[in-house]
Amino acid sequence: MGDTEGIIAYILSKLGKSNTFRLSRILLMLDFEWEKTHGTRRTSLHYGLFPPAFYVEEFPDMLLNMESVEKVMEKDDKGIERGVFVYHGKTPEIDDETKELLDSIIERTSSMDDHALNSELVNGEEYRKALKG
Repeated sequence: MGDTEGIIAYILSKLGKSNTFRLSRILLMLDFEWEKTHGTRRTSLHYGLFPPAFYVEEFPDMLLNMESVEKVMEKDDKGIERGVFVYHGKTPEIDDETKELLDSIIERTSSMDDHALNSELVNGEEYRKALKG
């Protein structure tokens, strides 16, 4: 498992399950926070950035090809079916600094719905800078 895949598996193991939308927001938050301290992004992901939202170019193919990750279909509270990804392995080992940062991001965003999570991210200073860059 590659470094970025290990990070994704760690997030999925902590969340239990996630859609690509939420997962991508957590990953971009990680990359922005890491960049502040280290000057580079933590993952190798490529983001397609637009003013109202963004996507990860590698998703969902990367997730579908990851060992121990399964896509399952669920109905949301409005009866709309959507795919979520579940990790079926033991929590992967990642470095302590990344783990602490991810745990903080996951805790901070756990009570947000997808709309609020996206809004906080795309209205932030780092996102505006990334759009220009």
